[in-house]
Amino acid sequence: MICNAIGKSEEEKPLSGYHIVVDAGNGVGGFYATDVLAPLGADISGSRFLEPDGMFPNHIPNPEDKDAMHAISQAVI
Repeated sequence: MICNAIGKSEEEKPLSGYHIVVDAGNGVGGFYATDVLAPLGADISGSRFLEPDGMFPNHIPNPEDKDAMHAISQAVI
């Protein structure tokens, strides 16, 4: 769907040249970095806490949480 929306094929790697850092907070969204962004060519190095873990050992997967924002800010820097 992403490729269709931007008029490119997956083989064209439309996200090549983009460095996208994902902090999934050990929630279920970690797949998005590895299974969607990376195959489209995005550099996802520096992404954090992609493995789901219902105990949320690093921080809760809430972008409004100050700890979560600190973690992703540090990853981007």
